[in-house]
Amino acid sequence: SIYGSIYGSIYGSLYGSLYGSIYGSIYGSIYGSLYGSIYGSIYSIYGSIYGSLYGSIYGSIYRSLYGSLYGSVYGSLYGSIYGSINGSVYGSLYGSIYGSLYGSIYGSLYGPSMGPSMGPSMGHL
Repeated sequence: SIYGSIYGSIYGSLYGSLYGSIYGSIYGSIYGSLYGSIYGSIYSIYGSIYGSLYGSIYGSIYRSLYGSLYGSVYGSLYGSIYGSINGSVYGSLYGSIYGSLYGSIYGSLYGPSMGPSMGPSMGHL
């Protein structure tokens, strides 16, 4: 019983720490990348909608000030370009950076915390 408890605690702590760090890093990176891509796509949609609304409002103001044809063409082009650039660049950059940071931080926090919690349970086995 003494040998089993000592062996179980050592084996459980080592196995739990290794399993927790590996599982936490993998789970954190996968979860972070998924969260970053989903958040980035949502933000890109938000950026495109914001860009189109901004372009239409800017185009209507510019059209009323500087003429109908020039204002509508410039406003629609500016809105579409601004929306696509703002949505794709800002959304993908923010999503990838936030996802990688969230994955690494979550993995580093989740891995060591999972090791000691799995140690006693593996020791009993």
